[in-house]
Amino acid sequence: MISTIRSRFSSAHVIAIIALFVALSGTALALKKNSVKSKNIKNETVQSKDLKDGDVSSVDLKDGDVSSVDIKDEDVSAVDLKDGDVGSAELGANVVLSSELGTITERTEAFSIADDATPHERQEVDCLDNEQAIGGDVSPSILGDDDELMITESNYDPAGGAPANDTGWIFGLSNLDDATGYGNADNTAISGSITVLCLAP
Repeated sequence: MISTIRSRFSSAHVIAIIALFVALSGTALALKKNSVKSKNIKNETVQSKDLKDGDVSSVDLKDGDVSSVDIKDEDVSAVDLKDGDVGSAELGANVVLSSELGTITERTEAFSIADDATPHERQEVDCLDNEQAIGGDVSPSILGDDDELMITESNYDPAGGAPANDTGWIFGLSNLDDATGYGNADNTAISGSITVLCLAP
């Protein structure tokens, strides 16, 4: 019986069987790119543990493929974003609250503007090292005199003063005491305080 079976399987039969297996495995491997579509994959069939870094890139995604419900808290951190990735157009109302900003501190300096300050004097108040200036304000202190202070400039200063890495707010302040139609020419200086709002991370 065994000899009969052996006689039926010649070397040609063995080679043919091997060729058949190779052909079948080749067919299995010959899947065209993108032949497996997302619609053929059931929910949760592919999980995050099945993917390694780089398996899915931006070219594999179209608008709307990933929504806010797909992203958990802390999934996207600062290291995942570069400058300009998130602009005002990407933010809805009340998306960023004061609790996300950090600590805001007012830093104040006194100023005094003589009556001959023309067209203006520049005054600056700075944040501390590594704080970010986000706004500024002027509070004049005028007692028994006309309101002769004019604010001609109110600008963010990215360079700030010393120390390095701080930012500030610059004001242009004019005293209109001697200006015709504005002041009363009583040679009174205007004093007050300038304030910058500083954001600390």
